[in-house]
Formats: sequence, C-alpha cells, structure tokens
Amino acid sequence: MRDRRLSILLIFLAAWIGWFVLQTILDQSRVASLPRTVEISGPYSAKEGIVEASRIAALWDPDCQLQCISMTFGGDTNTSDPGMGKDGLPIPPSGWMYRFYSPKRGWFLDLVLWPDGRCEPSSFNGINYPDTQPLPQVFIDSTQAIAIAEELYGQAYREQGEVFRVPTRLTTWPSSVPGPEDPLRGRATWQIHYLSTREQDRVDLFLTLDAVTGEELCAVENVNTHITVLSDNFGHRGR
Repeated sequence: MRDRRLSILLIFLAAWIGWFVLQTILDQSRVASLPRTVEISGPYSAKEGIVEASRIAALWDPDCQLQCISMTFGGDTNTSDPGMGKDGLPIPPSGWMYRFYSPKRGWFLDLVLWPDGRCEPSSFNGINYPDTQPLPQVFIDSTQAIAIAEELYGQAYREQGEVFRVPTRLTTWPSSVPGPEDPLRGRATWQIHYLSTREQDRVDLFLTLDAVTGEELCAVENVNTHITVLSDNFGHRGR
C-alpha cells in the first residue's frame, strides 16, 4: 500500500513538473514573438508609456492586468547618475519597467521600455504571488509623485549630501523596507527611495505615498543601518 501511494505521488509530481515545463516553453515562445521596439522614445513619465506597454502586453495576453511600474536604472553605477530626475522622468539611459499579470495563466510579463525606443520583454511564473492586485485606473503620475517627494524631503536631502540614486516604483505590493506596515492590503503606492551620502555616512530615505491621493503615508530614514521613522500616517486602520 505504501509503495502504491509513493508511485501515485511520483506520477502526480512528474505530471506537475511536465505541465510546468510545458507552460514555461509556451510562455517563452509568446515572449519571443513580442516586438522589440516601441513607438515612444526619449524621457517620458510613467503614465506616458502605459499605452505602448499595454499594446505589447495585449499580444502576450489580452486579459492581462498592469500590476507595477518602476524605474529601471540603465546608467553607470560608478557615477552619480540618480536615474530619476527631479521632474519625475527617468534620466537616459534609464527607463521604465511595466509589469503585467495574467490571472488565468498565473504568469507575469515585464516590459522594460528604454528611452532609445527598445523594448525588453521577459516573464516569470507568479506561483509565489497569489495575492497580487492590479493598479487602479486612476493614480498620480511619476511627475506628481516626485514633486511631492521633493517638497517633503528630497530637496533637503540634496542640500545635505549627494543623491546618487532614486529608485522609484508604483505598485500594490507592500514595501519591503523596515518601518511601519501598511494596514490596507493591496493599496497602490508610490515608493520612492533616495540613496545619498552625507559626510562619511550612507543615508537612505524610503518614502511611501498614496498613489491615488498623493498623501504621504510613511517616511523612514536609514543611516548606516540605524532606522528612524520620520512619519507614520498609516493610522493603522483600513479605509
């Protein structure tokens, strides 16, 4: 009886692996057929690239959902290129990554749109992300998000030390940085990260904004691994 159960388990496992390999091959084929150039170029805001990214993503899956937009750094890491400008536009050669999710297949598609008109698609299985939520139809653009961040903290950080990177993303996933947790699961937020140096210290600022209203939700400063919560407006309640 035990041998029979083991045999059934092995058969099931082999079938699952075979199905997963087949799905991977099929998705790689879909990705390989996607366009490698886009009809938009130069520095543009997060929203300005959505139409073109959605057009390409629809070829991969007509029912896929936009789940995340993030700045993709393309510059020289040995220079002080921050990647994201104070105007909310990526500084070439940096661009935007648009992440789409296919609920029926459980796969993600990442489309990196570079300012020279190139498109780099890739995909991965979303088996570890069962609770992913699409972005809302209405949200503030990167230009507005960065303007708010600059007014709140960014300008002061630039005055106190050299800002050498500004990773920026719009997502419904919770922030992975230390600090207060958002009590509202699946809330769309702009997560803006200022990396700077101040005298001999590495200073990181993690700023979270409500992507719909622009409200400051949380700000955390990390100086040489010493964490300070600058603001916590979550209120630890849903809405």
